[in-house]
Amino acid sequence: MDFWSLVKSTFMYQTDIPTYVRMYSALESWKSATTALPKTEVVRRNPFSWRLPFPTVTLIATAISRYGVIHAADSNLTDPATGESSKGQKVFGLGFMNGGLAIAGTYDIEGKPMDTWMPAFINACGKPTLRGFAKSLAERLTQVVGDSRLLLVHIAGYVDEGDTAHPELFFVRNFRTIDPINGAYVGRLSAFQLSEDFWNRDFKNAGCIRRLQAVATNNTSMAILRDGSLT
Repeated sequence: MDFWSLVKSTFMYQTDIPTYVRMYSALESWKSATTALPKTEVVRRNPFSWRLPFPTVTLIATAISRYGVIHAADSNLTDPATGESSKGQKVFGLGFMNGGLAIAGTYDIEGKPMDTWMPAFINACGKPTLRGFAKSLAERLTQVVGDSRLLLVHIAGYVDEGDTAHPELFFVRNFRTIDPINGAYVGRLSAFQLSEDFWNRDFKNAGCIRRLQAVATNNTSMAILRDGSLT
């Protein structure tokens, strides 16, 4: 599955059918119209940019299946002042457990790039639980980012429960919600919010297990965390 297919499948899981059709069509038109254009023109023609508080957008996706957990993200960085592009790491492993995280939004934390700041934060946390790590990250980001810049983080991994383990996905962000129609971030917050959105939410929805599938992508940052099956 290529990167655009991942975009489309991600929208399919997170939106209703009419919304998915509109976003699918917009993405197809954007892709066709900008394939041979320079990046500045691609950004200008972004069908979603006029709805967002910044002119470019990062895609992160976390896929949970019977085969394991995959974090995927693009590697593009755009300087908000100059519009110049570069590359950067947006997926990070959690050394203390079978888990990882993906980030979208600001790439500068306390004057350091995310690929320096995040590994240092992870290493300084010791060996917390997945929830404990997510909580600590949300609290730290509240202190050093607040509502000055938008940032969202997917944190996923396997949590031991007796003789078995199950996947959990924590969502850390400094906005109230995402508009289901246009994808805009709504209600910027000074305190980062934390929620567990898979095991205690999506997994309980009827038919979720049938929809679980392995996802493989090309040209993205990727971390395959663990083999295993859902019980």
